[in-house]
Amino acid sequence: LGLEKDEKTALRLFKKAANLGNSAAQYNLGMAYACGYYGVTSDKDKAVHWLKQSVKGENPSACLQMGLYYYYTVKTEAAYKKAFELFTDAYNWGENEAIINIGLCYLQGNGIKENKKEAAKCFKTAAYKFKSSLGFYNLGICYENGFGVCQDYKKAIEMYGKSVELGEKNGLEAIKRVYSKMNVNGYKA
Repeated sequence: LGLEKDEKTALRLFKKAANLGNSAAQYNLGMAYACGYYGVTSDKDKAVHWLKQSVKGENPSACLQMGLYYYYTVKTEAAYKKAFELFTDAYNWGENEAIINIGLCYLQGNGIKENKKEAAKCFKTAAYKFKSSLGFYNLGICYENGFGVCQDYKKAIEMYGKSVELGEKNGLEAIKRVYSKMNVNGYKA
């Protein structure tokens, strides 16, 4: 468009729009404070404040980010429950990748009663409906370990392979690990 990058102006406009209640601007401002974008110094408290405001405006990306904050940073039982609620809202409002986090909650029993079948179902949705590399990867974990599905090393390798095709680098190590298990256990294809 021929415009020069002007972070100060962008930040000023985000602040103005955020203060007027624009949930997208609140999200962008929250992420700016979380990550130090637009020349601001990272500030966790300001990041959380603006992301919470954006959640009130039903911003699915803000729901996902706040869910991640509660799940991986706060880590209390109440925080896990809040994270599960936020992941569910994010998914219901169109943040497709949130289904993976819902699946992790079910898999680990954090924020909701453990239900490995429901976890596998979430990962299948992410994998097949949304072509998510992490969906395929987590589905591979389920098949490798028999979490919510019958343990099936060949199916695990297939899922990990699909995750690699979609860019998940950890899938290669997982494939090696499964082949190693197959050799140790005398698995016949």
